[in-house]
Amino acid sequence: MKSTEFISHIVIVSIGIAGNCLFFGLVVRNKFYCQYPTCISISYWIFLVVLLNLYFNVPSHNRRPTDDVVVAFYTILVCYTMLPLSKCWSLVLGALTVILQLTSAGILAEDSNFLGGQVSFLFFYHTFLIRHENL
Repeated sequence: MKSTEFISHIVIVSIGIAGNCLFFGLVVRNKFYCQYPTCISISYWIFLVVLLNLYFNVPSHNRRPTDDVVVAFYTILVCYTMLPLSKCWSLVLGALTVILQLTSAGILAEDSNFLGGQVSFLFFYHTFLIRHENL
């Protein structure tokens, strides 16, 4: 019998795949995408953050607060480099990603040392992308 954690992760990944197909369909419809690029981009960011928090906040005895750092880095990178957003929107969404990830990790952290390390990594990564935006 499969554990509820495994089933929850399968359901969340399936929702992620379906959502990505939906967003891909919106981008392929060039007319719709050209009219509303910011709305679609912000919607995609919300989708990524919700999936990130759902997937990594499923109760688990194996979960550590630092498990989702890689996915948070990816989400921040998507905000800065792949979504057709203005610099202001990229900065806001990147900062919100850091804040939301740190908040959820802080709630789940049993040891404050994990959270301190995460704050450092995400802050410096966000700062690096702000300063080197022309890479």
